[in-house]
Amino acid sequence: MNPPGAPSAPPPRGQRRWPGKAGSTAFACRPARGFTLVEVAVVCAVCGVLAAVALPGYTGQLLRAGRADAVDALTRVHAAQARHHA
Repeated sequence: MNPPGAPSAPPPRGQRRWPGKAGSTAFACRPARGFTLVEVAVVCAVCGVLAAVALPGYTGQLLRAGRADAVDALTRVHAAQARHHA
């Protein structure tokens, strides 16, 4: 036992300092490892919703950028033709 005022030793890795009830070891011996299937499923669902929301805006932006490049190219061709026929 530690003398009064001395810091107590930390619990072994993966064990809780204060189990639910006095003497309860239901969670005390279970090490914390990785993610549960529910956590992974929730993260996948959130990523899917974000992708579904973001993808239409992204493709629309790509189309607008392509149109702007096409208009710029046609403007340059028109100017070159005007110089050639002048």
